[in-house]
Amino acid sequence: MHKSIISVVGQDRPGIVADVAAILAELECNIEDVSQTILQGQFAALFIASIPGAQSVNEVRTSLEDRLAPQGLNCVVREFEESAAPSPREAASFVIITIGPDAPGLIAAMAGVLKTHAVNICNLQAVNRSQAYPDQMVMIYEVTVPEDTSLPALRTALQQRAARDGLEVSVQHKAIFEEIHRL
Repeated sequence: MHKSIISVVGQDRPGIVADVAAILAELECNIEDVSQTILQGQFAALFIASIPGAQSVNEVRTSLEDRLAPQGLNCVVREFEESAAPSPREAASFVIITIGPDAPGLIAAMAGVLKTHAVNICNLQAVNRSQAYPDQMVMIYEVTVPEDTSLPALRTALQQRAARDGLEVSVQHKAIFEEIHRL
């Protein structure tokens, strides 16, 4: 048994996940993980699936492409490579939120600060002109901060970068964020 990583992108409609899952089930592949979202009417999903020994990644790719392309869906299938990264350092989960006027480079600027401090972005949601903030860009970063990273230095760097871009920024431990927003 080996694994593949599969991405599927296209115009959203009901049933895409069902179609992909059915094709994989017919091939006797097991979906181990999936993350799916819709951005401005576009469907995007990542699947990690185990493939039985008799199947190849190319066979899975061909089956998915043959059945999804006529529906206007693009897919990429490749062999999943287990991470060869060094053992993870101890880290704490935080949520960073920025709100302010949209401009090119905002995500690059904030992500650059996080990179400088060895902070890993686990999930990012950026919404321009939401109902709650119709004239603003709202970015929510779920991150892991290594225990050897100075949290005060990270906060200061984020605040300085946000101020240059006219953004408000908040940094909260994920457990506190979830507790506050559990209403």
